[in-house]
Amino acid sequence: PVKLAGVVTVISGRAFIEVRSVRRLGNVLISCPYEALEEDIKGLGIGELRRICNGKGLVHARTLPGGGCKLTERDGVVAVHMLGGTDFGGMISAQMLNGAVGSALYKMVTDLADHLQAEIVQH
Repeated sequence: PVKLAGVVTVISGRAFIEVRSVRRLGNVLISCPYEALEEDIKGLGIGELRRICNGKGLVHARTLPGGGCKLTERDGVVAVHMLGGTDFGGMISAQMLNGAVGSALYKMVTDLADHLQAEIVQH
């Protein structure tokens, strides 16, 4: 079975939803992120997505700092992409990542992205 988790993100003024498909293969979770248009999961608010994620043990796509992150620049805007949320192998609960700990780590990453964005603008 495929489980979906998502979050609305804005890159260069264009809103999209990152949807993360999580499959279980034996004892290994495989995460397959892809982008979906907002209308694809229209009507689901961030709070509702978070409740679904926590209820099903999924990692909310917004808070995946432990899996590493990728900073990319598109149209002069730095974007933060979280990677490999299922690389934890279940050692850290989805609830923890979706909660205060994940939010704090996510803020550190986005603060770095903001700093890099400011450097790009200056140069």
